Amino acid sequence: CKEITDDAISLLKKHNWPGNVRELKNLMERLVILVEKDTINYKDIEKYLFGKYQENNFDIYNLVQKFEKLEDAVNTFEKIFIERKILENKGNITKTAEMIGVTRRNLYRKMKSLNIDWNNL
Repeated sequence: CKEITDDAISLLKKHNWPGNVRELKNLMERLVILVEKDTINYKDIEKYLFGKYQENNFDIYNLVQKFEKLEDAVNTFEKIFIERKILENKGNITKTAEMIGVTRRNLYRKMKSLNIDWNNL
């Protein structure tokens, strides 16, 4: 169980949340998985909420320790990857499918299996 600092909660309250509760839920899932400490702070929220996550700070080996099964790791990566690409394409599923190299039909199928609702991102 992780704790969240008061300043982090303040940042969450100030955010517009265009995706509503689903966006908040997705962010919190990412934070619980990716933040290694027991406490989530303002900088953690800022990194993941505003895309300021620095590639050179990414420690793949610590992330790998968070999963027991390959399927869980792959599903988590795919969900985060697809959601980010949909956001980059402003919700355009056709463009997103082209960008990531799959058919639109396969992308919809994958989104359904990962419980991704692009209307609420």
